[in-house]
Amino acid sequence: MSAATTKQFASLDADITEALRSGDALRTLVLRTLRSELHNAKIAAGADLSEDQMLSVTKRELKKREEAAKAYEGAGSPERMKNELAEAEILKEYLPAATSGAQVRSHVEALKASGTLPSGPAAIGGAMRSLKETFGSSLDGAMAAQIIREVLG
Repeated sequence: MSAATTKQFASLDADITEALRSGDALRTLVLRTLRSELHNAKIAAGADLSEDQMLSVTKRELKKREEAAKAYEGAGSPERMKNELAEAEILKEYLPAATSGAQVRSHVEALKASGTLPSGPAAIGGAMRSLKETFGSSLDGAMAAQIIREVLG
């Protein structure tokens, strides 16, 4: 993982203190919840978390907020939807920048052109493994799967 990611998680307690001092209740709540989830994951793992595990916990929390926002939108509750989206934006600060669709498409097209992928359905798995090795935790799996299907047909 990058040094920037390590720094972001290392500063979580300082960020909570800053949010408390500034009176930002939403930011305080989100960061405390994230710290709690990271602590729970650490206990469940029985050891300190790797950066990949910390990112996984953060992504899971982000996904919860995004799904809740969609549910609130469908239920006609725009205020709650806005709150969930605001929480999601705070969590995104603790995630690396996502890999762009153009980067993924370029990588998959290069794999296809190189002829190193197996034929048939196994090509999808091979392409996904290569993308994960190359882009790591910044890869959006759903977007990557869609691009792989488009490129490999």
